[in-house]
Amino acid sequence: MRRGEEAGCRLGWFHGTFPPVQPFYKAQGRGLSFGSTTSSTGRIADRRASRFSESFWKVERVAWIVFGLTLLAAVLGVTGSRGWLQRQAVTFAGGSVDVPRFSRWEASDTLNASLAGGGNERRLILSPEFFRSFQVEDMDPPPIAAEAGNEGLVYRFRSASRQPLVLTLHLRAQSPGVVSYRIGMDDEPAQAVRTIVWP
Repeated sequence: MRRGEEAGCRLGWFHGTFPPVQPFYKAQGRGLSFGSTTSSTGRIADRRASRFSESFWKVERVAWIVFGLTLLAAVLGVTGSRGWLQRQAVTFAGGSVDVPRFSRWEASDTLNASLAGGGNERRLILSPEFFRSFQVEDMDPPPIAAEAGNEGLVYRFRSASRQPLVLTLHLRAQSPGVVSYRIGMDDEPAQAVRTIVWP
């Protein structure tokens, strides 16, 4: 056998013994897939961002609803501010009394009464429950007398004019809560009244 043929046989044996050598970058690509990892991370980040946006949207809508309801309550007078529902009227044959339906703790408020005129003595009666929750700071005009009666404190007034006598009692709530009391006028039966005092 010639030398060249012998060398060729040896190289052939060498070539069949060892597996073919792959390029380094191809071997690296088999073990790690950088593109798929980056894609998965991006999808996870997108999902988190989507969940955060959805949660933020819900919180924002709830906040707007609460703000709108609070504003509506304030406009109507439910919070104790001036509004359509803030006052209530108690009517008698000899006049009427306007009292707060909603008030605020330690905020100034008023009780307004209109008593029939004509020169006769008129009486306004407030039950003891009223004074447990409200302090009367001033009264205009002042009564000619005030005395304790069976149904509470009796204020006596007299006016020589035939025009109705208009009274204003300046009040201040002493504690929050639901206040139930009675209001009477002259000899008429007293009527139950309820005022909600907000903190």
